[in-house]
Amino acid sequence: MSIIQDILKLSPEERIKLMEEIWKSIPDAEKSLTKFQESELDYRLQKSQDSEARFFTWEEVKNKLKK
Repeated sequence: MSIIQDILKLSPEERIKLMEEIWKSIPDAEKSLTKFQESELDYRLQKSQDSEARFFTWEEVKNKLKK
């Protein structure tokens, strides 16, 4: 049986924990953003600092998605 098949048998919570552990195991020097990701983060940070950003609660997001 493949490792992937074993992983897919895990609960969603267990798979999330596994992903977190895998991510933590990657050295920071090897975690890099694309230029697009960097510019998007810079843009969002600036909007937040300028009080132009709108924030939503998780409940608001879920309700909007259900519609």
